[in-house]
Amino acid sequence: MNNNFVIGHVRPSIKFPDDFGFVTTKPEFSTDLHVDTELLTDQGLTDRRIGEYHFLFALRKKLESSNAKGVVTIAQYRRFVTSTAIGFPSQNISYARVISSQASQSLPLEILLKPIVGDWLLSTAMNVSVCVANQYAKHHELRDWWRFLSDAIDAGCITNEDSRIASLAGTMIPAPSNGVFPVQIFLTQLQILETAALAFIRGGFVERADYQRRSLGFCLERLHSYLILRDITNLGLNLRNLSGFQVVISETTEVSKTV
Repeated sequence: MNNNFVIGHVRPSIKFPDDFGFVTTKPEFSTDLHVDTELLTDQGLTDRRIGEYHFLFALRKKLESSNAKGVVTIAQYRRFVTSTAIGFPSQNISYARVISSQASQSLPLEILLKPIVGDWLLSTAMNVSVCVANQYAKHHELRDWWRFLSDAIDAGCITNEDSRIASLAGTMIPAPSNGVFPVQIFLTQLQILETAALAFIRGGFVERADYQRRSLGFCLERLHSYLILRDITNLGLNLRNLSGFQVVISETTEVSKTV
């Protein structure tokens, strides 16, 4: 099994390299990777609530059972990270570039999706106003972020210090699961995130409507960003040297929200 995957609630509109498998509960092609998300759904960790992490948590179990080694590459159905800037800057997402489905067909993705240095290729980081907690409050219910962290601390998967630094950080990696990662570090991070998600569902989770229905997913994204930043710092790596360019498939430079 190759360690290159496309995640999404729908199939990608572009062609990824042949060694990329689409992670799905309903395989249609030989390159698809069949995963079972029934337990996650029963636990309340649904696609509707946690977005891409619904499939990433299932993928973790597949990779662990196959004793995967080396690196893992993750792309989303309309979003991926490249080592070179392509396309055009997005009008409404400061950290992203856009390219149309048609233009993407001629891209040498088998080259563009490779790491810049060593075993890492990270999505474009952004500086946030004041701190991550303040940025969360601008777009979501801040209460959810604090309770999510509190439940994670009680579950023993993060520390008080992790919570403090994650909240006060001035840098964030949006859509942090996209990119290339050492597989064992990736799996450990996903285990922490799944434990935190379950603790929140069983603790202080509040169901929200419309776009905010993915409140847990938004919390996971920010904690995942922190875990990556923490781990590369502990390894003595420089974020700038590992960062690529987040690219979104869009027919206009104004990117629509995921629905």
